Amino acid sequence: MSKGGRPSKGPRDRVVTRLPEPLAEAVREAAAESPYASQNDFIVALFADVLGRPEYKPTPRMQQEELPLKTA
Repeated sequence: MSKGGRPSKGPRDRVVTRLPEPLAEAVREAAAESPYASQNDFIVALFADVLGRPEYKPTPRMQQEELPLKTA
């Protein structure tokens, strides 16, 4: 029997912070426009870059190419 779902990302620990509302909104907008599948992956990528730990940077989601539509 096959196991469904995505592979485990390994052990994780929660880090909680409270941002000023305008900064939190900027994070949400940047995460939505980023190549990462979730806001969490986006924030992990930021920390990995700032802290010089690229081995912890998540893999961006695959970008799908837009197929040309033929009009009838």
